[in-house]
This record gives sequence, structure tokens and C-alpha cells, in this order.
Amino acid sequence: MLMKNAGDIMEVSFGAGDFIYAKYSQDGYYYFARIESIADQMALVKYFDDISEYLPVEDLKTFSYCVRNLNVQGNWESNNYYYPCEIINVKIPENRIVVRYTQDGIEEDLAPAMLRFEDFR
Repeated sequence: MLMKNAGDIMEVSFGAGDFIYAKYSQDGYYYFARIESIADQMALVKYFDDISEYLPVEDLKTFSYCVRNLNVQGNWESNNYYYPCEIINVKIPENRIVVRYTQDGIEEDLAPAMLRFEDFR
């Protein structure tokens, strides 16, 4: 992934092997995925549950973009139910994200694949 700053606009160039959040065509949420290949503004992405699909590159987002611009939900105890939360800490070396669930204030340490993002615009 190449990031260039052109004034106030950040241009992102994705490549095969990059980990990103991709907008899943079945429900519109952004999930953690790996770019398998990319050509002609289309990317083949593979989600953590082994589902693959082709998406336009505008449906790929960086983690930092998602945190700044989208609503986050955490997969509580990996039970396949997502709940609104806020990110309170990012542990870079461990590749873990600490969240606090909005409803009850409980904190949980999650892998990036246990988050999804919703576009609130």
C-alpha cells in the first residue's frame, strides 16, 4: 500500500497482499480482507472467512480511513453478533485493537478481523 500526501488529500494506492477493509457486496459493511490481485480498478479480495469477491477499488478502505469516517462494530466474543463500539487503543506489534462497547461499557481486545465498519453517510 502506497500513501502519498498531495496537499490536504491523501492518495492511497493498493496492491496485492495488502490488508484492508472491503465493502462486502451482500450487506454493505466493510470487513477485514486481503487483496489477492488488482487490475483495471477492480480488486479480488479474500475475507477472513475465506469468501472472495471482485470489488471496485473505491470499495477498499484503510484502517485509518475507517476509524476516522465510519461507525465501528465489534464481534463480541467472536460469536458472530456485532455491537456498536469505540476503538480505545490500537496495539501495533500485537495486531490487536481494544474496543469499548457502547451499550454496556465492556472492553474487549480484538483482532482486526473481528471488526466491521458501517458507512454512516
